[in-house]
Amino acid sequence: MTTTLEALIDNMKKDLKDMSTKQHFYYWVGPTIVIGTFMYFYFSEIPVLEEFVAPQANREWGVLENLQLVVIIGIASITAYAFFYLQNSIQKVGAALICLFSLFVFFEEIDYGAHFMQLEYGTRESLIYKYTGVTNLHNLGDNAALWKRPVYPLMALLFVIGPFLEPLVKNKYLKFLIPKAPIMIIALLALVTDLAPRIIIGFNIRENKGLGNNTGEFSELVIYYVFLLYLIQLIFEKQFPPKKSSFT
Repeated sequence: MTTTLEALIDNMKKDLKDMSTKQHFYYWVGPTIVIGTFMYFYFSEIPVLEEFVAPQANREWGVLENLQLVVIIGIASITAYAFFYLQNSIQKVGAALICLFSLFVFFEEIDYGAHFMQLEYGTRESLIYKYTGVTNLHNLGDNAALWKRPVYPLMALLFVIGPFLEPLVKNKYLKFLIPKAPIMIIALLALVTDLAPRIIIGFNIRENKGLGNNTGEFSELVIYYVFLLYLIQLIFEKQFPPKKSSFT
């Protein structure tokens, strides 16, 4: 058992050590700079910088929320590409389902147009408001947290534990779905970006303004980015079906 554990750890260390400069930038340097800058701006107590990240009138107009939309569109774009250009039928079906789900998330994020309606006309009535009484489905019944809570256990299992145990997985389809090791770094960054604003506000280091109870939006941006990187791995980097592992 000890020998197997040591071999798994050595395998993981090798994967991380072999990261290229470009991978370091995409998997942690770039995201850390972006999210760190946004946090600095938001807690800077400089009004113009705070408003740039999350306007108090409506946080959805800020760069933080809108960059989330860009990442989601990126997910929809590469999965649409995969649907049209990959040959394997299983991959095509999976890509189509993820593409449709990402578009659903996109429309949820913009409240089905409510943000733009408010910006242009001063009213937040969305396309679904007259049927549900809310501007999006994930706030229906005030259950937004229930949509988000399963994400962190899923990320821990898939992006942190998964790469560590990948050499032991024999099923070729499960092996394909396990991401490459570098994704562990950005997955852990998502946790840090969730905790950091809570600590800053909880210890009264800085005042919370435009985001209110939604400081998790920092982490949400990183979460979307993690899934974008994961899909890039599956579509452009991993072989399907994967080769048999050489791990012993």
